Amino acid sequence: PGAATVLASVADVSVGPTLPVVATAVLVVVGFVVPDMEVRAIARERREEFVHALSSFLDVTAVLLAGGAGTETALHAAAALGDSWPQQRLRAALDRCRLTGQTPWEVLADLGDRLEIGELSQLATSLQLAGEQGARVRVTLAARARALRASQLAAVEARAHAVTEQMSVPVALLAVAFMLFVGFPAVWVVVGAL
Repeated sequence: PGAATVLASVADVSVGPTLPVVATAVLVVVGFVVPDMEVRAIARERREEFVHALSSFLDVTAVLLAGGAGTETALHAAAALGDSWPQQRLRAALDRCRLTGQTPWEVLADLGDRLEIGELSQLATSLQLAGEQGARVRVTLAARARALRASQLAAVEARAHAVTEQMSVPVALLAVAFMLFVGFPAVWVVVGAL
C-alpha cells in the first residue's frame, strides 16, 4: 500500500488517505486468513493419514494377538513396524507408556486428544473396556479396524460424489455452448432470410 501511494503521487494521481488504510486492512486480513486456511487443510490431511495408518496398526495388532502375543506386546510390535509419522507417534506414545507405567489406553487417549483424532480416543476407550472387563481384545481391535475402514470408505465416496456434483455444472455449460456454436449459424441464416 505504501509503494502504491508513492507510485500514485509520482504519477500525479490523487489518492485519498482511505485507500492505503483500506488496502492495508484487506492485505492484513488476507495475510492472516490464507495461511490459516492452508494450515487447517494440512492438519486435516494429516489427521486422515493418521486414521489410515491407525487402521493398518489395528489390523497388525489383531494378527499379533491372534498369534498369542499379549496386548501390550502386540501394540508395541505393531507400532514398531512402520516408519511413517503416525507410526512414529504411536511408537513414541507406547514407549512413554512403558517408561511412565501408564496403561496403553491412557497414552493413546492422550495422543488422540492432543492430535484431535477422535478415532484414536475411541480406540483407547475400547482398549480400556477390554482391559478392565476382560473382554476379548483381538475381537475388539478387529471390529475397530473394520469400522475405521468403513468410515474411510464412506468419506472417500462422499468426496467422489461431491466432485461429481461439481462437474455437472461445467458439463451443462459446455453442452449449452456447443448447442449455441452449432445452432447459431442456422438461426442466423433463417433470421437473415426473413
